[in-house]
Amino acid sequence: ILYKPLLINGSSRIFIGERCHIRDFARLEVINRPELGWTATLTIGNRVGIEQSVHIVCQSEVTIEDDVSIILQL
Repeated sequence: ILYKPLLINGSSRIFIGERCHIRDFARLEVINRPELGWTATLTIGNRVGIEQSVHIVCQSEVTIEDDVSIILQL
């Protein structure tokens, strides 16, 4: 389930598993710049929870395994 508003940049290189919850104001970005050696991919496993306002930006391969919860702690 994706909650809006949400920013996804580079969606063709972001892979989301089953039964994931990505909450409002989250930001998922991959920066793909092959000329700099950056071939980014973001893989999110099954049953992952990404809470409100979490930002994940990657320039290489990032994998979030199954059954992970990511929260913003202020």
